[in-house]
Amino acid sequence: MGAKMIAFDQEAQDKIRAGVSKLAKAVRVQPDRRPIMVADDEPMARELLGAILQEAGHSTIMAASGEEALSLMEKAVPAALILDLMLPGMSGFDVLSRVREHPEWNEVPVIVLTGIELNRGDADKLKQTTVAILRKGQSWKQPLLGALRKSIRQG
Repeated sequence: MGAKMIAFDQEAQDKIRAGVSKLAKAVRVQPDRRPIMVADDEPMARELLGAILQEAGHSTIMAASGEEALSLMEKAVPAALILDLMLPGMSGFDVLSRVREHPEWNEVPVIVLTGIELNRGDADKLKQTTVAILRKGQSWKQPLLGALRKSIRQG
């Protein structure tokens, strides 16, 4: 059987176009305007990350410890979390575990940015629960921004 051509008058075409336009607007994904959280105990690292993220058009929330990051997340869930693993008190591993266990936070994209050398077991574990693992001291700016672009709605 061949395809059948259907002719619509102008009024029917206009109604179809209006319906398609309305449907497109209804399903259009809105950009995620929530801030990105940076959890790092080094003030210079927080300042640098804040400047890079703001230059890229993102607002930020800064946390100097794991406890502070979790406390801030209780108030407002960020669009993403950039997490250092070496934090005072609660480690980044513990923060990540808490984030993944929390029903309102478990979908938050987490990008690890750390200065420590990871063993194979830790690296494998992190690969299952994060969108990227980046190393301080190496070229991380573009990979970080790329991971953010892939993991949050940009609009």
